[in-house]
Amino acid sequence: MKRPGQNKPFFLNEKAVAVFGLAVLVMIAVPLYRGINQKRKINREIKQLEAEIKETENKNKQLKEMIDYFSSSQFLEEQARLNFKMKKPGEETVVVKTANPAVGGTEANGPAVGGGESERTVRSGNAGRWLKYFFK
Repeated sequence: MKRPGQNKPFFLNEKAVAVFGLAVLVMIAVPLYRGINQKRKINREIKQLEAEIKETENKNKQLKEMIDYFSSSQFLEEQARLNFKMKKPGEETVVVKTANPAVGGTEANGPAVGGGESERTVRSGNAGRWLKYFFK
């Protein structure tokens, strides 16, 4: 005797349809998953590149500011004064000499105490030297 459902063709069999449907679902899901993963990787890379672009733009901005400063007349004047000891017409140059350590004093504490300065002037450091220089 034949059981009911044995005469059904293969494509109407419930198990066959379930297996076929599962196979189709897997065939669709795998490429979809790969595409989503690839999109995530690309988005991460885009964010990283955008951060690098911002950093590079900031560096460019700083470099442009430095170039502007280096090509300014203020910088050129400053460098001429420092490196070439130049001065503007009518200006006077003041040179502040420090004590020579070989003679008996040091730059940090001024000339030796026997050099004629009071102890108070020696302790006051640079300010005391300026006062002595101008009001001597």
